[in-house]
Amino acid sequence: MHNMRAGAPETLRKLCGALAGMFTVEPARTLYFSSRKLQFGCDVGEAPRHDRSLRTTDERAPGVADMADDGCMIGDRWGVTDSETLRSYSCDDFVVAPALRAWRGVWVEVSAAAVWPWVAQLRLAPYSYDWIDNRGRRSPRQLMGLPEPQVGETFTTAGGRKLGRIIAVDPGKQLTSTIMGAFMSYVVVPQEHNRTRLLLKVVMQTARWAAPGLSVGDLIMARRQLLNLKQLAERSQRPDKLRAEISNVH
Repeated sequence: MHNMRAGAPETLRKLCGALAGMFTVEPARTLYFSSRKLQFGCDVGEAPRHDRSLRTTDERAPGVADMADDGCMIGDRWGVTDSETLRSYSCDDFVVAPALRAWRGVWVEVSAAAVWPWVAQLRLAPYSYDWIDNRGRRSPRQLMGLPEPQVGETFTTAGGRKLGRIIAVDPGKQLTSTIMGAFMSYVVVPQEHNRTRLLLKVVMQTARWAAPGLSVGDLIMARRQLLNLKQLAERSQRPDKLRAEISNVH
């Protein structure tokens, strides 16, 4: 899903440390490692145009319950509100009754226009735990001036390999891709006071017994990815903020 690969004992040790770190709560913010509601969020607009030829259907027997329908799958929500899980995402149009549905979200203390280029730059690297899914290669820490993403382009590059495909994009607002059988939408939502909500939804058809494990694995990697994008977007805007503060003083 987020191209997680682990092998050596040292890598496994680091992965366990990453999982433990997920339970560190930032001051003044509440985190729930479950499917219960979180204490921040917003509602967003409708999904944009996309390639419907990739839409898949559920091949399970009639009457078999979707494992995520009861809202109790471990690791299915991180950093999102109920309203953010109920809104429409572009990836929803590609998988009917998925066994796995997962939502992730972070606050970013810069404008949506400053966040979007980092989402678009996922084409160059995974921006998660580079020692796991990028063969130790460091994801770029500077914007590379890429053109806007296009449907049909490679979704990401990991360890020198091009992976996945972009299947829907609304520049500046959302990017939807498919990789390793999963479909995922990144949504950039402007907020008041020059802040942004960066949201991610992942859907996938898989065996019901496998869904919880995939959900937790995705949470580990997606959480780190969103936090990295947040930090990079905020860091890239610090000089502009500093200049604005100085000009206001004078």
